[in-house]
Amino acid sequence: MVYKHQSELERDKIEILWKQGNTQADIVRELHRNLSTVKPIIKCNKELISSHIMRFLT
Repeated sequence: MVYKHQSELERDKIEILWKQGNTQADIVRELHRNLSTVKPIIKCNKELISSHIMRFLT
C-alpha cells in the first residue's frame, strides 16, 4: 500500500466543504477518501478556528 500526504489543493477542498456545512461522511464520499485521511485535517481546521475566535474575544 502506498501512502502519501494530501496536496494543498485537497486540504483546501476539505476545508471548503467543511465550512459549507458538509459532514465528514459527505466529504469522504465527495473526495473518495478514507475517513482517517479527512478527520485530522478537519480537526486541525477546528483548532485553528477556535484559536482565531479566542484571539478576537480577548
